[in-house]
Amino acid sequence: MLGCVADSRKLLTMSKQDAARSITQAHFQLPSKLVLHQQPEAIVLEPLDSQSTTRECLEIDRASNRITRRSAPPSGSRTATEEVYGVIGIIRLVAGPYLIVITDRERVGQIAGHDVWRVKGTKIIPFVKAKLSSEKQQDEAKFLAMLNVMLKTPSFYFSYTYDLTHSLQRNCGFKATDFARPIWERVDDRFFWNRYLMRDFIANQLEGWVLPVMLGFINIVPRCEINGVAFSLILVSRRNVKRAGTRFNVRGVDDQGNVANNIETEQIVISSDGRVSAFVQTRGSIPVFWTQYTNIKYTPPLRVIGQDSESSNASGLHFQDQTKRYGKHVLINLVNQHGSEKNLANAYKRQVELLNDDNLRYIEFDFHKECKTKWENVNRLLTDVQGELDKFGFYAMDSKSGTEMCKQTGTFRTNCIDNLDRTNVVQSMLASANLEQQLKQLGILRSTDKLANYPAFHQTLKHVWADNADALSLQYAGTGALKTDFTRTGRRTMRGALNDGINSLTRYYLNNFHDGFRQDAFDLFLGNYFVESGGEGRSPFGGSFRPIATVTVLFALFVGAVMFLASLFAPAEGTSVLYQFMVMVFWLGALVASVKVLIAYGTELVDKPRFGVHERKTV
Repeated sequence: MLGCVADSRKLLTMSKQDAARSITQAHFQLPSKLVLHQQPEAIVLEPLDSQSTTRECLEIDRASNRITRRSAPPSGSRTATEEVYGVIGIIRLVAGPYLIVITDRERVGQIAGHDVWRVKGTKIIPFVKAKLSSEKQQDEAKFLAMLNVMLKTPSFYFSYTYDLTHSLQRNCGFKATDFARPIWERVDDRFFWNRYLMRDFIANQLEGWVLPVMLGFINIVPRCEINGVAFSLILVSRRNVKRAGTRFNVRGVDDQGNVANNIETEQIVISSDGRVSAFVQTRGSIPVFWTQYTNIKYTPPLRVIGQDSESSNASGLHFQDQTKRYGKHVLINLVNQHGSEKNLANAYKRQVELLNDDNLRYIEFDFHKECKTKWENVNRLLTDVQGELDKFGFYAMDSKSGTEMCKQTGTFRTNCIDNLDRTNVVQSMLASANLEQQLKQLGILRSTDKLANYPAFHQTLKHVWADNADALSLQYAGTGALKTDFTRTGRRTMRGALNDGINSLTRYYLNNFHDGFRQDAFDLFLGNYFVESGGEGRSPFGGSFRPIATVTVLFALFVGAVMFLASLFAPAEGTSVLYQFMVMVFWLGALVASVKVLIAYGTELVDKPRFGVHERKTV
């Protein structure tokens, strides 16, 4: 492994003790259990965890919205209490502020001795019950529905003692003094999903109450064993808050260099003797200006916007940021090399050529063409990048001695159109190949061993990556991923193809008729759209005929289809053939007319975002 050779000249910037401490010890611990006291005039949070750094209670005055510390919890018959497990933050809607707390959690496992949790339940608590007009009540109900859509996403994770937003390599790069600070002060803001909701706590220097929450995926397999050596396998995917949203509503890059569906995925191995290693790769939308807005058609038109010069600054900012964070890159583009995808691929390739950066290697691999008849052909791509896979290496250290064994010096950025299905297959392949090297470095695999020689563990690895694919796809596209049968089994199956068909149809429905609302939910949660207190100004939900028009057209389409089939296969008895033919022609005409109306007015009938945060002109 060229990228993972220990060099005595490469010393850690911190002491060995600091390095070990960054992995196994918690300097600042947030309260893991709280009692929520609700009084008519105030909301009080009381820490129950004796090991928590935070000991004082927190009081929120309902009338003034002031947040202050208090030494003791309230008492009295007017106090309603319940146990909660953390604060997600405060959001201001039409009726005023709401406190969001975690009411249920699920322990996912441990990373180097630190408990990791998934949010299972939340509660939205209004500061006051404001009187609103009927129109404002309707707006408030929609805002709250959007908030609940986000809070019910089953992939929010947190830890009271471990910074989930940073990779293992970045976490180990901190100094001991950094770990004496609250977690939120050293988080990676790209993955701090409730930062906007925590702004009141941060502004009031209530650092002991700021619990960073991350959206993505975490799977922890606590005990694996190969050759008698026990170890844990961990997969962490971190979704970027920048340009976040749904499949067809956010594509490409923005002016600041942020790309849609940008995710960092880290594969971690922790051996029973305290040695750890990690491999990081990324995915993200093609970093040029392009759109693909829904219009009822199964595949909406893909449009590259403007000339190369218009995308060059944004693309340059994107790769400047990525190479600064991760080092050298292999850019793996999996889109089709024909049709509209080819036009987009050409625009991407031209941007890389214009940058002329030695840190970037661009590879085109037409996944659908190469793997159409034989899915194993994806291994050709692995052969092509094997040199970089060896050179970039992975991160490894001995947490007991604090000795850094090697660093990862570069990464692989993979994309397809959605950065989901094809990307998942390739990322899991790269991760599997790298894992062999990780396990050999840790002494778990022998130098001549292959993962395939250990089918039980290899199957576990495949399922972990397939579960990751499903979770990330659910967040962006609304369904589980396609092609996961290949990820799980190494081959395509009839059941997998059938499941892909069902997921594709479900995506079509959700992307056309639900994702505008869901996109607005993302932007509300992240603070990209700000609600004015009292609902002053024009309602973002007013003047829409879409729900009624869409239901009417879809109902006409359904009735036309049912009646046409009925007249074809179950004609009325006692009627002439001519009459039956005329009835069939009538309903066929109604069906065709409904389809034409649906197509002609498709862009008006789909569910569009109402906030307009990510709109970009297409001409």
